[in-house]
Amino acid sequence: ELVDRGREPGFGGVADLRADVAEIARGRTLGAGELAKFLATLEASRRVGESLEQSSAIAPRLAALSETLPDLRALEQALARVVTPAGEIREDASPELRRLRRRVRDLEGEGERQMARHLRDPDVQAHLQDSYSTFREGRPVLPVRVDSRQRVRGIVHDVSSSGTTVFIEPDEVVEVGNRLRIAKTELTREVERLLRELCDAARERRLELDGMGATLEVLDAAFARGRLSRKSLGVAPDVSTDAELDLRGLRHPLLLLEAGLAPEDVVPNDLALLGAARCLVVSGPNAGGKTVAAKAVGLAVLSVRAGLHVACEPGTRVPILDAVFADIGDEQDLRSGLSTFSARMANLAAIVEQADARTLVIADEIGEGTEPGEGAALAQAILEALVAKGSYVLATTH
Repeated sequence: ELVDRGREPGFGGVADLRADVAEIARGRTLGAGELAKFLATLEASRRVGESLEQSSAIAPRLAALSETLPDLRALEQALARVVTPAGEIREDASPELRRLRRRVRDLEGEGERQMARHLRDPDVQAHLQDSYSTFREGRPVLPVRVDSRQRVRGIVHDVSSSGTTVFIEPDEVVEVGNRLRIAKTELTREVERLLRELCDAARERRLELDGMGATLEVLDAAFARGRLSRKSLGVAPDVSTDAELDLRGLRHPLLLLEAGLAPEDVVPNDLALLGAARCLVVSGPNAGGKTVAAKAVGLAVLSVRAGLHVACEPGTRVPILDAVFADIGDEQDLRSGLSTFSARMANLAAIVEQADARTLVIADEIGEGTEPGEGAALAQAILEALVAKGSYVLATTH
């Protein structure tokens, strides 16, 4: 109903946090990018809860489920003060962080200005290999010709592979570089402190975070079922209380969803087991659609169990069954020494053993793989055994 009205809550931003919560529980400090997933998920959880609360009159059970979403606004706000949605540390995450970042920028600017003065100095230019500065080991350096290394006072940080250039940090820049390195170290420690505090706060709420994830998963799956139902142009069948299976205009949903066919291009089928009838045998040539129809029946029963609409027409009735058993395709297993016929007989024998009145059995090309008379006799015996158990049975054959 909510999907039809365009009132579906947005799940954008929700992430699976289970692995990250487990890492936090073990004492690990997550990075800003990882904590940004927490922030996005908490924001989305709050939006989903608020949306379903406003729709409680239309969808009371979904609204009631959303009430189990924990109130984690304090943690959300703490994360938002430090981490950006892009996974970066905010400029104003703390007064100390703001001060240290400004200090780093000032020192970087001072170092750049000093290097620029050296590059413009004629006494220095005469000894440079190139008219630019670069970095070695994180320190600003000048590319000085090796034969002029005594003319530019400073610390040698590297030598070019050709041996013709030495990279020197001028003495006047060394002190600025030292102060810059100290400031960057302090900045890193402040960032680590902020991230550690956030992880500590998340660790205290880890049980609620796990519960939130479980609830969001259920809600997301519910709306995914709604979208899939609408995409397959299905209807909500009547849940049969008289145990009758009455499928009208049934189409295989994958022909609509993946093959891209329009409903009018897919041949509909009416299949019914009414009254005491429990077995339907569909016969016909190869490529006639028997297997597709049989699979569509199985999907219809499973769809109702999963809360999905069925790709069929109004008036359809489907009973709630406990299980669907299927024997479809070539089950030859060379490792087990079984031929196709033996493997399928073993599978069918297991199905007969487990089947009861609350199951649907689909047997495609039953009795194939052996002499026709023998195969027909076996197929008849299997079908009669399943009917005796009260199972719903759909079999195909040539």
